[in-house]
Amino acid sequence: MERALELPPGISFAHPFTTLADLTGQITRDGDYYFAHGGFADVWKGTWVKDTIKCKVVIKVVRTTNESDKGCEKMYKRLNKEIMVWQKLDHENIIPLLGITFDF
Repeated sequence: MERALELPPGISFAHPFTTLADLTGQITRDGDYYFAHGGFADVWKGTWVKDTIKCKVVIKVVRTTNESDKGCEKMYKRLNKEIMVWQKLDHENIIPLLGITFDF
């Protein structure tokens, strides 16, 4: 399946210290519309299926634009920073970051 988000050459999605699971092919969308949105992403409800286990999840889908390479690089840096911070958070009111998917 074609990836929904292609990274520009020289841009790394994951920092060397980041250990995100690749959940590509394991996430399905629940419904036809997102239920929340922010400045640069929409939030969807979904189901993570791995082997015989199903788990309800929330998926943050980054909106991409046809910006210049500099604009894309800025977005990727911002996303990397968010990933690094999110992975360190541990609170009952914060959903844990389980991984990334490229085919949602």
